[in-house]
Amino acid sequence: MTLGMPKFTMPPVVETLLAVQFDPLIKMRITDYGLFWSRIRDSFPVVQEHPPVPSVIESSPAQPMVINPLQWRIGGGFPLPRVWFKGAQSAVVAKGERGIQLQVDRFMQNWMRSEPNKGQYPSYEANRTEFLKYFEIFTDFAKENELGILRPNQCEVTYVNRIPIEGDLNKTFRCCFPSLAAKHSTEFLPGSDSTGYMASFPIAGNNGRMHIMINGPVKLDTGDVVIDFRITARGAPKGAASEQIVNWLDLGREWVVRGFHGLTSEEMHRKWGYIHE
Repeated sequence: MTLGMPKFTMPPVVETLLAVQFDPLIKMRITDYGLFWSRIRDSFPVVQEHPPVPSVIESSPAQPMVINPLQWRIGGGFPLPRVWFKGAQSAVVAKGERGIQLQVDRFMQNWMRSEPNKGQYPSYEANRTEFLKYFEIFTDFAKENELGILRPNQCEVTYVNRIPIEGDLNKTFRCCFPSLAAKHSTEFLPGSDSTGYMASFPIAGNNGRMHIMINGPVKLDTGDVVIDFRITARGAPKGAASEQIVNWLDLGREWVVRGFHGLTSEEMHRKWGYIHE
């Protein structure tokens, strides 16, 4: 781990995701999801089907990311789904739920908090270990079933944070994101009743981009009202080996953590239990 990496003992993170995107496995069929599930079913007994996520490629610093349409279909018909294999709580999960997501060109590992603002989230190292374990199982599965060679083209690290709105949206936003909270040039406009902010930052060394998205107010099923703050780092690994994938995930995680620290205020850092590691 990088020396001096920011760490928070009580961060507002509610979900983490580690992912690798690869060239589509054009021989993959709907039955392969079930065959793969048989290898991980004891750990992930729940299955859900969702629409696939479009592939995303971070191009050069001078060019925007490229989002490819969903082209890989079953016999020219509907796209193959994204299947979410969900597991129960464990020592790795802390107070949350873990999951593996699979589609024809993407493999993802999730952790989702099950109890708001309770307990620490699992360490990045624990999530990375689990990601690599099941990605290796899938790699072996793809090879044994002649689905094709996995050729990674992007890696991704995403953290989702939910910050409670305490009374006033504008006050909470200014308190959390002082560098983003510009004042009006006149006294005419009142405070806004919704906010949204998007930006991207090139990762040093032409290694991809970090994207941030802030939206509020968002009302949750629990009735709580929050600011939704998402940070994603995405870019191409230097090769297909596990070590090269890990190297990029480590880089992406560093940018997500340092980006979170750099965009939020010292006041909130104290509230979230900021320390150095």
